[in-house]
Parts: sequence; C-alpha cells; structure tokens
Amino acid sequence: MFKRIFTVSLLSALLLGINIFPQTSSMEVSPNLEQVKQTQTPIEATWDVEFNYDAATVTLLGGSTGAVYIPSLNKFWTSRWATALAHQWNMDGTLDMEFTLPFTGTRNMVFDGTFIYCCNSTTTVQIVDPVTRTVVGTVSVVGAPNGFRSMTYNPDGDGGNGSLIGGNWTAPNLNFYEFSMTGVLLRTIPSTVTGVYGIAYDKWSAGGPFLWVWGQGLGAGTPQIIQQMDFNTGTYTGVQHDVMTDVGVGQPTTTGIAGGMFITDQLIPGEATMGGVLQGTPNSFFGYELTTTNAPPVFFDNFDAYTAGNLVACSNPTAWTTWSNAPCGAEDAEVSSAFAYSGTNSAKVIFNDDLVKDFGTAFTTGKYKMSFQAYIPAGKAGYFNTLATFAGSNSSWGLDVYFNTTGVCSVFAGSATAIVSATYPPATWFLVEHIVDLDANLSELIINGTSVHTWQWTLGSIGSGCPLTLDANDFFGATANDEMYFDDYSLELLSVVPVELTSFSANVNNGNVILNWTTATELNNQGFEVERKIADGQFITIGHVQGNGTTTERKEYSFTDANAQIGNYTYRLKQVDFNGAFEYSNEIFVDVTAPLEFALDQNYPNPFNPTTTINFSLAEPSFVKLAVYNLLGEEVKVLVSENRGAGSFNVTLDASSLPSGMYLYKIETAQYSSVKKMMLMK
Repeated sequence: MFKRIFTVSLLSALLLGINIFPQTSSMEVSPNLEQVKQTQTPIEATWDVEFNYDAATVTLLGGSTGAVYIPSLNKFWTSRWATALAHQWNMDGTLDMEFTLPFTGTRNMVFDGTFIYCCNSTTTVQIVDPVTRTVVGTVSVVGAPNGFRSMTYNPDGDGGNGSLIGGNWTAPNLNFYEFSMTGVLLRTIPSTVTGVYGIAYDKWSAGGPFLWVWGQGLGAGTPQIIQQMDFNTGTYTGVQHDVMTDVGVGQPTTTGIAGGMFITDQLIPGEATMGGVLQGTPNSFFGYELTTTNAPPVFFDNFDAYTAGNLVACSNPTAWTTWSNAPCGAEDAEVSSAFAYSGTNSAKVIFNDDLVKDFGTAFTTGKYKMSFQAYIPAGKAGYFNTLATFAGSNSSWGLDVYFNTTGVCSVFAGSATAIVSATYPPATWFLVEHIVDLDANLSELIINGTSVHTWQWTLGSIGSGCPLTLDANDFFGATANDEMYFDDYSLELLSVVPVELTSFSANVNNGNVILNWTTATELNNQGFEVERKIADGQFITIGHVQGNGTTTERKEYSFTDANAQIGNYTYRLKQVDFNGAFEYSNEIFVDVTAPLEFALDQNYPNPFNPTTTINFSLAEPSFVKLAVYNLLGEEVKVLVSENRGAGSFNVTLDASSLPSGMYLYKIETAQYSSVKKMMLMK
C-alpha cells in the first residue's frame, strides 16, 4: 500500500513559534503506568502509515487527545482534554475551523452514523450534532464504577441497536464496560492494562471482532503499544504495535504518549483505517492501514519469502512451475534482489526462462483479475501471456504481450495483427492488469493505468479461438535481450458467487432461540447478519457471525438469541460478501412459549471474578425479587425488584465492590422462592 504520509517540518514549527520540546501540561498522563510486554510482532502491512499530521502546528495548540472521522461531513474532529476547544480538519490535513464544545475535557469521540458521542472522564456521555456542534442529549451510564476516558462504538452491540464501550485507567477498575445507547450496562470486559487512553472496535479484521487497546506504557517516550483483544472472549491475542516506532519517530525521545483512537472503513475505499492521537509536543494525528475490506486475493506472492539467488519454482513448487513442469531446472526464473517493487525481492525472467503460475483446475465461471508490477531495464525487453488452458505445447493462448526495447508493447488479443499503440515506461516499475470475465466472455488489458484493449476472450490471442476457460499466466524470456522483473503478483476474484446454504433451522430451549445453519461451499463469504422480526414488525439485526471466506468444505454455524420473551418470531440470515453484496436466506418461524415452572439456575461461571450471570424463569407474571446475601444473612445487592411477565431471564452480578467469599442469592415471588450458593474469588 502506498503510504500517504503528511508531516509538518521542524522548520515550520519553529517559524510558527510552537514549542517543540516536552511540555507536560499538554499531555494527560495516567498516574498508574505499567510496561506492556511485546510478545508478538504483527504483520508489517497491517501498520502502513496512511497519514501523520502535526496537530500542534495545524491547530496552533498542544493537548489534542480525542479524534474521530465523520463520513457525512468528510471531516476529522480532534478534541483537547483540558479545555472545551475542538478542531475540524479537512482531509488534506489542514484546519477547517476551531470551535468550542458546550462542555470541557473531551478525551475520546465516537460516531454512530448520526451523532458524535463524547466522553470527558465522567459517567455521562455527551451527544453532539456534528453539523450544528450542539448537545442534543446525554447518556448516563448506570452502574459505571468511574468516568470514561476511552470509548468506542459497536454497531453490532445490543442486538443490532448499537452499543458504546468505555473504560478508564483508574485502578482497580481497569475493566471496559459495554452499555446500551440509553446507558444500560450490558457487559463487563475484564482487563488488567493500566493507562489505557484509546480503544477501538474492529469488525473488519479476519478472526474478529476485536477491541484494540492503547495504553501509555511506562510514560511519555516509552513504547506506546496498541494491543489486540478478542472481543468475544476478552483475551489479548498477542498482536500489537508500538506507535513510537513509526508515528513517533523524529519526536524528542521524552515526548509521545497514547491518546484517543478510532477505526473507520469510510475513509479509504476498500480499507479499514485505524486513526488516533499521539499526545505530546507536538501532537501527532495519524492513521494506519488496519486491513482491507475487499475480498482477499485468491493468490499473492511478492517473492520476499524466498532467498535471493535461488530459483522461484524451486523455492515454492506448490505455487509456481515451469513450462515443462520441471521446477529447479533451466527454465526456472531467478529470485532477484536487484530490483523490488515491495520488500526486497522480485522474480527475474531472462532468455529461455519459462515461469508459469498454474491456477490448477481451469476456471470455467467467474470474473478474475491477474496483476503484477513489472520493471524492464532500459534497452531490455520482456514478455508474458495468459492461457485459457495450460498443457505445454498443447496450451491455448488467450493473450500475448511483448514489451519491446523501444517502450512500445506488441499486444496480441483477439487478432493476428498486433496492437502496437500501447506503451510502457522503461527502467520504472509499472502495473500490468489483465481482467477475464468468463461469464460475459470479455477480457481487458490495462497497462500502467491505461486500458489498452477489450476483446471477446474466446477469440484467443491471435483470433483463432480458445476455450471459455482460464488456467495460467506464463512469463517467458523470448529473446536474448529479454530481462524483465516482476513483483507483487496477484490473482483476484472480482465476481460474487452466492454461498450455498444447505440448511437453516431453529429450536427453543428454556427461552433461548438457537439457530443452526450449514453451508456446503463458500466464496468470499465475510459473514452472516442474523435478523429477527416480531409479529408484523420490521426485521432488525440482532447479531453477526463470521464467515469462512472461500472454502469448499462443509461449515456449520450457530447463533443463540438469548432470553427471548414469550411471542412469535421470524428469523432470517443476511449473507454478506467481502465487497458488500448480500443475499437473504429463507425465513423460519419460531413460537416462544412460557416456561412450565418457576426456576432459579446456578450462576455461571462459578466461582467467578468479578462478574457472573444468574438465569431464572417465571411460569406466570409475578413481582420478583432477586438479591445477594452474605453468610450473615445481610443483604448486599438487589439485582431485581419489579414486576415481570412469564418467561426466562438473566441478570449479571458485578461483585467488584465485594470481598472474596461465599455468598447466597435468593429469588422470591408470591408463588416461589429458592436459594443457591456462589463463590467470589479475587
């Protein structure tokens, strides 16, 4: 990925009279800092820096901490932790306006598609209209142990209604708290990392969803590490990145400390961007490439995993072969470090080299793009072709391209007469793209961003015909003057093929609706949105289940709609591809009836620390009280005290304020009572 890095020079900062040296008052620093052990080196491409602005120079102020992107305005906002000032940025890193919020101390901001939610180290979240920049409401979080410095938005939370997740660095309450958009506490996510200032919800990275957590390490200038947490389990995965190794490079070593974060897929097409503010003097407002949001390529190779001087197919015979299917022989191309578009290596093709990327079984349907970066030294030539079928001398050619020494291409595509009007830049890397749409029987060649020719694929390279299939690319040293390097070879599937859903069923167990479905094959399957409709109402999204991308193996899925109230429901699946295309499943009807008896279940987990869940059911509408007692019989918490209808319910106990030990919990109705034990172990 090309790195769009924008920085303001040291000279500019001096000319503007800005203090570039450490200034403690411009940073909000946790009093409880800890070292974060770096346990795993993440994939480099995940952390390409997309932009890096000097916020102190742009805003003429230090102390920026919060940051958010607002797609509806196509603007950034940053906020200051110690005042009510905020700034609206243009996309080129220039200041659009400075304004004052009706409250002070915004540490973090999140956007839910309509409004900005600002946390300012209190338990009340301010809701701001991004157009008028006025407060339109608040969210008071019930049961929050302390104010929020870090915050993010989960669009899939609270049954598809969206939820907020907040945290603070104040020990011992280092946990994160997920709550509804109306302030009802939904979940406590345990964490032990101190000094957390930024968190961001990530639904795009493979294997997610994740929560990215940014702590302040041992203080300014020390490693400022962003860590990945599995959102469902609350466990850290070990994937992490030190912002000081790239964004923080060039700053005085005593500055630079974690600030706010956000993630959006609306900033750069086909990409999820992680942005944030590195506090210090000067501030750094930055963005990383987190992951792509398009379908991953079917195949990709940049040759960096091989040793320069070795042979390509010999290094990886499962991915590459030669015209005679003889890797390691005279036809095999060399792994070269002389030129590289990315990384350190490329594939070098000279006279009589004949390197082939065989796609395996020839494709018969779908739309595909083959692309690579090419480099041909001045005065040298190069060649490649695309094959409808690959069988040595019995192959069927669909395209021949000769890169001549003059910088002109001779292209054979559907005619025995070459197209020679296309050009390429010698001694410079340039992009070659070939698209074959088997469903439409069309093909297009694009060189260095210019469409060279479009033709009927089954005409073949010289118009004599070829099958409606796609099987391989071949890189051949056709003349003694051939010397071509190619890098970042990619095969992509551009068309969308529906996922084959073979079953979709539901059953009800103690008020829980359990949905099960099976796929026979999947292609570009990002996942499933689970939708529910009550009676004659509208379908709403209540959850998301990650797909398996592309697979020919049978896959089984399950989703539980917990504690559904008594009534009739209709469920369906919305299967979503990586490019955003979707398809609905058939609908299934479920009747949730009242439980036949009163019951109080054993809490889970047990023993627990500090939260646990208690399930209970009511056979008929009742006033119910559910309370927790110590072994002296003293009431320490009331969890439920209200009228409830018949049905199955659960409630979460947060015992972070209670000492370790044995406790009793008791349910009481006019018709039923029951007592059970549980153990809190801290």
